[in-house]
Amino acid sequence: PQNSRQLQRSPRRGDARLTDDDVRKLLNQIEITTARTLLQQSGCYKPGSPDNIHLLSQARDLFASLARLAGDSELTQLSRLGQIECHRRLRDFAAAQNQRELLEQSQSLSPRIRWMLVNELAELKIDQNSPGQAVELLRRQLQTANRDIDANLIAQTELILVRAYVAAWKAAARSTSAEHEPWRKAAIAQLKKIERTQPQYWVRRAEILLSSIESTST
Repeated sequence: PQNSRQLQRSPRRGDARLTDDDVRKLLNQIEITTARTLLQQSGCYKPGSPDNIHLLSQARDLFASLARLAGDSELTQLSRLGQIECHRRLRDFAAAQNQRELLEQSQSLSPRIRWMLVNELAELKIDQNSPGQAVELLRRQLQTANRDIDANLIAQTELILVRAYVAAWKAAARSTSAEHEPWRKAAIAQLKKIERTQPQYWVRRAEILLSSIESTST
């Protein structure tokens, strides 16, 4: 209450009350944070379960309302990325691809947003049973890494690469004509790289992905 009164009577700095534009921006930030929270919570449930679908659908709808805002701001771009992920997790690949194409039409994508888009495209390739294409995308992405890209985004890319290797290994193991051992070795080598360069959080997530290979191999 005291801080509120101080804001309302700030004679030396002028009127510090929130403008209508400030309020709209604040509400939009609350909405995108809520959408991200719903998306994260959906991962607590088995994919395709009623709770999983319900949370993903709620997140998708919130992202969609934000993506329809006027202008081509980072907020609308992040919202489209959120839509792509929700559609992918709901296995609505056509809708995910449509949102991806809309986002790629933007003339103002920052390096950060472009990096996130490639990450999401790689995840889409994996879920569409094309892990080899995902590996190519991610390898190229990592070759372009520089100081402009957040370290957590690079770590996420390295983790998705483990997922791509695991998916490729599983696909090869199901085929009598494909050699799967190189994919297993690539996944293990990628884990060792993450152990050398990334915090323990990312190491543990990579280990969980690798456990599906190790349990099948034993």
